[in-house]
Amino acid sequence: MKKILIAGDSFAFGQGCSDRLFYIDPKTKEPVGNQNLVHKGPSSYCWASLLQQDYPNYKVVNLGYPGLDNMTIASSIYKHLDEDVELIIFAGTAPYRIEIADPKYHKITIPWIIGSTPTLSHRTDDWVKATEYYTKYLYNENAVSNITVNAVTAMYGLSIINNSKFLYSVQAVVKTEKIDKWLSKLDKYKMIDLYTFICGDDVTDERYLAEDGHANDLGHFEYYKQIVKPALERIEL
Repeated sequence: MKKILIAGDSFAFGQGCSDRLFYIDPKTKEPVGNQNLVHKGPSSYCWASLLQQDYPNYKVVNLGYPGLDNMTIASSIYKHLDEDVELIIFAGTAPYRIEIADPKYHKITIPWIIGSTPTLSHRTDDWVKATEYYTKYLYNENAVSNITVNAVTAMYGLSIINNSKFLYSVQAVVKTEKIDKWLSKLDKYKMIDLYTFICGDDVTDERYLAEDGHANDLGHFEYYKQIVKPALERIEL
Protein backbone atom coordinates (compact mmCIF):
# COMPACT_ATOMS: atom_id res chain seq x y z
CA MET A 1 0.00 0.00 0.00
CA LYS A 2 1.26 3.49 -0.88
CA LYS A 3 2.03 5.80 2.04
CA ILE A 4 1.65 9.45 2.93
CA LEU A 5 4.40 10.53 5.32
CA ILE A 6 3.58 13.48 7.58
CA ALA A 7 6.05 14.98 10.05
CA GLY A 8 5.67 17.96 12.35
CA ASP A 9 5.31 19.14 15.92
CA SER A 10 2.32 19.30 18.29
CA PHE A 11 0.12 20.88 15.61
CA ALA A 12 0.57 17.82 13.39
CA PHE A 13 0.25 15.51 16.40
CA GLY A 14 -3.08 17.03 17.34
CA GLN A 15 -2.32 18.35 20.81
CA GLY A 16 -5.36 20.39 21.80
CA CYS A 17 -7.83 18.00 20.20
CA SER A 18 -10.43 16.52 22.55
CA ASP A 19 -8.54 13.23 22.85
CA ARG A 20 -5.10 14.87 23.27
CA LEU A 21 -5.71 17.80 25.59
CA PHE A 22 -3.09 18.36 28.27
CA TYR A 23 -1.47 21.57 29.49
CA ILE A 24 -0.41 23.61 32.53
CA ASP A 25 -3.11 26.01 33.68
CA PRO A 26 -1.51 29.50 33.59
CA LYS A 27 -3.45 30.64 36.67
CA THR A 28 -3.19 27.63 38.98
CA LYS A 29 0.09 26.27 37.54
CA GLU A 30 -1.52 22.85 37.85
CA PRO A 31 -1.58 20.23 35.05
CA VAL A 32 -4.84 19.78 33.16
CA GLY A 33 -5.50 16.52 31.34
CA ASN A 34 -3.16 13.57 31.11
CA GLN A 35 0.28 14.24 29.62
CA ASN A 36 0.79 10.49 29.20
CA LEU A 37 -1.58 10.77 26.24
CA VAL A 38 1.45 11.90 24.24
CA HIS A 39 2.65 8.28 24.30
CA LYS A 40 -0.57 7.03 22.71
CA GLY A 41 0.21 8.56 19.34
CA PRO A 42 -1.47 11.34 17.35
CA SER A 43 -5.07 12.43 17.80
CA SER A 44 -7.90 10.74 15.95
CA TYR A 45 -9.25 14.23 15.20
CA CYS A 46 -6.10 15.90 13.85
CA TRP A 47 -5.88 16.92 10.20
CA ALA A 48 -3.61 13.99 9.38
CA SER A 49 -6.22 11.54 10.69
CA LEU A 50 -8.88 13.31 8.62
CA LEU A 51 -6.62 12.88 5.60
CA GLN A 52 -6.46 9.15 6.32
CA GLN A 53 -10.26 8.96 6.39
CA ASP A 54 -10.46 10.80 3.08
CA TYR A 55 -7.78 8.68 1.36
CA PRO A 56 -8.36 5.09 2.56
CA ASN A 57 -6.26 3.65 -0.26
CA TYR A 58 -3.17 5.19 1.33
CA LYS A 59 -1.51 4.45 4.65
CA VAL A 60 -1.00 7.77 6.43
CA VAL A 61 2.02 7.72 8.73
CA ASN A 62 1.83 10.66 11.13
CA LEU A 63 5.23 11.26 12.74
CA GLY A 64 4.09 14.47 14.44
CA TYR A 65 5.23 14.87 18.05
CA PRO A 66 5.09 17.79 20.51
CA GLY A 67 8.22 19.91 20.79
CA LEU A 68 10.10 18.83 17.67
CA ASP A 69 12.36 21.32 15.90
CA ASN A 70 12.62 21.52 12.12
CA MET A 71 15.81 19.51 11.76
CA THR A 72 14.37 16.70 13.89
CA ILE A 73 11.16 16.81 11.85
CA ALA A 74 13.25 16.43 8.68
CA SER A 75 15.29 13.63 10.25
CA SER A 76 12.14 11.69 11.13
CA ILE A 77 11.06 11.79 7.49
CA TYR A 78 14.45 10.54 6.34
CA LYS A 79 14.35 7.64 8.81
CA HIS A 80 10.90 6.47 7.67
CA LEU A 81 11.23 7.02 3.92
CA ASP A 82 10.88 4.06 1.58
CA GLU A 83 9.80 3.38 -2.00
CA ASP A 84 6.11 3.16 -0.99
CA VAL A 85 5.94 6.81 0.11
CA GLU A 86 3.80 8.63 -2.44
CA LEU A 87 3.71 11.97 -0.63
CA ILE A 88 5.89 13.76 1.94
CA ILE A 89 4.29 16.53 4.02
CA PHE A 90 6.75 18.60 6.02
CA ALA A 91 4.65 20.46 8.62
CA GLY A 92 7.37 22.68 10.02
CA THR A 93 7.50 24.31 13.43
CA ALA A 94 8.65 27.76 14.55
CA PRO A 95 12.15 28.62 13.25
CA TYR A 96 13.39 29.63 16.71
CA ARG A 97 12.88 26.14 18.18
CA ILE A 98 16.23 24.32 18.09
CA GLU A 99 17.99 21.31 19.60
CA ILE A 100 20.39 21.70 22.53
CA ALA A 101 22.19 19.30 24.84
CA ASP A 102 20.31 17.89 27.82
CA PRO A 103 21.81 19.37 31.03
CA LYS A 104 22.49 15.94 32.55
CA TYR A 105 22.56 13.45 29.68
CA HIS A 106 24.86 15.26 27.28
CA LYS A 107 24.55 12.70 24.48
CA ILE A 108 20.82 13.43 24.32
CA THR A 109 19.38 16.51 22.63
CA ILE A 110 16.20 18.27 23.69
CA PRO A 111 14.08 20.92 21.95
CA TRP A 112 14.38 24.49 23.19
CA ILE A 113 12.54 27.67 22.24
CA ILE A 114 15.24 30.32 22.07
CA GLY A 115 14.73 32.90 24.78
CA SER A 116 12.59 30.71 27.02
CA THR A 117 13.63 29.37 30.42
CA PRO A 118 13.82 25.55 30.29
CA THR A 119 11.68 23.87 32.95
CA LEU A 120 13.53 20.56 33.26
CA SER A 121 13.67 19.31 36.84
CA HIS A 122 17.33 18.27 36.44
CA ARG A 123 18.50 21.57 34.99
CA THR A 124 21.57 23.21 36.53
CA ASP A 125 22.25 26.88 37.15
CA ASP A 126 25.21 26.85 34.76
CA TRP A 127 23.12 25.23 32.03
CA VAL A 128 20.32 27.78 32.43
CA LYS A 129 22.91 30.58 32.35
CA ALA A 130 24.30 29.12 29.11
CA THR A 131 20.86 29.31 27.48
CA GLU A 132 20.60 32.94 28.59
CA TYR A 133 24.01 33.71 27.12
CA TYR A 134 23.07 32.00 23.86
CA THR A 135 19.96 34.15 23.59
CA LYS A 136 21.85 37.34 24.41
CA TYR A 137 25.09 36.82 22.48
CA LEU A 138 24.73 34.00 19.93
CA TYR A 139 21.17 34.17 18.59
CA ASN A 140 21.00 35.27 14.97
CA GLU A 141 17.81 35.43 12.90
CA ASN A 142 19.62 34.43 9.72
CA ALA A 143 21.05 31.36 11.44
CA VAL A 144 17.69 29.97 12.60
CA SER A 145 16.15 30.88 9.24
CA ASN A 146 18.91 28.90 7.52
CA ILE A 147 18.08 25.84 9.62
CA THR A 148 14.45 25.93 8.50
CA VAL A 149 15.30 26.58 4.85
CA ASN A 150 17.83 23.74 4.84
CA ALA A 151 15.31 21.37 6.41
CA VAL A 152 12.60 22.17 3.86
CA THR A 153 14.88 22.08 0.82
CA ALA A 154 16.49 18.83 1.99
CA MET A 155 13.06 17.18 2.21
CA TYR A 156 12.14 18.56 -1.21
CA GLY A 157 15.32 17.06 -2.64
CA LEU A 158 14.57 13.79 -0.88
CA SER A 159 11.11 13.72 -2.44
CA ILE A 160 12.66 14.07 -5.90
CA ILE A 161 15.15 11.26 -5.25
CA ASN A 162 12.34 9.04 -3.96
CA ASN A 163 9.89 9.99 -6.75
CA SER A 164 7.45 11.25 -4.10
CA LYS A 165 5.13 14.25 -4.20
CA PHE A 166 5.84 17.06 -1.74
CA LEU A 167 4.02 19.66 0.37
CA TYR A 168 5.31 21.83 3.19
CA SER A 169 4.37 24.50 5.70
CA VAL A 170 6.45 26.56 8.12
CA GLN A 171 4.91 27.81 11.35
CA ALA A 172 4.75 31.60 11.18
CA VAL A 173 4.78 32.34 14.91
CA VAL A 174 7.39 34.97 14.07
CA LYS A 175 7.97 36.93 10.87
CA THR A 176 9.34 34.65 8.18
CA GLU A 177 10.03 37.06 5.30
CA LYS A 178 13.57 35.76 4.82
CA ILE A 179 12.41 32.15 4.85
CA ASP A 180 9.59 32.94 2.42
CA LYS A 181 12.04 34.71 0.09
CA TRP A 182 14.58 31.90 0.18
CA LEU A 183 11.88 29.25 -0.36
CA SER A 184 9.98 31.20 -3.04
CA LYS A 185 10.94 28.68 -5.73
CA LEU A 186 8.94 26.08 -3.79
CA ASP A 187 5.78 28.20 -3.49
CA LYS A 188 3.68 25.72 -5.45
CA TYR A 189 4.30 23.15 -2.71
CA LYS A 190 3.54 25.54 0.17
CA MET A 191 0.55 25.39 2.51
CA ILE A 192 -0.47 27.86 5.19
CA ASP A 193 0.49 26.33 8.52
CA LEU A 194 -2.16 25.43 11.12
CA TYR A 195 -0.99 28.04 13.63
CA THR A 196 -1.38 30.83 11.07
CA PHE A 197 -4.75 29.41 10.04
CA ILE A 198 -6.16 29.83 13.56
CA CYS A 199 -4.13 32.91 14.60
CA GLY A 200 -3.40 34.68 11.33
CA ASP A 201 -2.75 38.43 11.08
CA ASP A 202 -2.73 38.69 14.87
CA VAL A 203 -6.43 37.76 14.94
CA THR A 204 -7.29 34.52 16.71
CA ASP A 205 -10.42 32.64 15.66
CA GLU A 206 -11.65 31.48 19.06
CA ARG A 207 -13.86 28.84 17.45
CA TYR A 208 -10.77 26.90 16.43
CA LEU A 209 -8.74 27.36 19.61
CA ALA A 210 -8.27 24.79 22.38
CA GLU A 211 -7.67 25.78 26.01
CA ASP A 212 -3.93 25.17 25.63
CA GLY A 213 -3.49 27.48 22.63
CA HIS A 214 -3.42 24.70 20.02
CA ALA A 215 -6.11 23.96 17.46
CA ASN A 216 -9.19 22.08 18.65
CA ASP A 217 -11.17 19.45 16.74
CA LEU A 218 -13.00 22.07 14.68
CA GLY A 219 -9.75 23.88 13.92
CA HIS A 220 -8.23 20.71 12.51
CA PHE A 221 -11.40 19.92 10.54
CA GLU A 222 -11.54 23.35 8.92
CA TYR A 223 -7.79 23.41 8.29
CA TYR A 224 -8.01 20.09 6.49
CA LYS A 225 -11.05 21.18 4.46
CA GLN A 226 -9.80 24.66 3.55
CA ILE A 227 -6.02 24.19 3.28
CA VAL A 228 -4.83 20.58 3.14
CA LYS A 229 -7.47 19.06 0.85
CA PRO A 230 -7.09 21.78 -1.84
CA ALA A 231 -3.31 21.35 -1.68
CA LEU A 232 -3.66 17.59 -2.23
CA GLU A 233 -5.87 18.25 -5.22
CA ARG A 234 -3.38 20.82 -6.55
CA ILE A 235 -0.59 18.24 -6.67
CA GLU A 236 -3.01 15.66 -8.10
CA LEU A 237 -2.66 13.06 -5.36
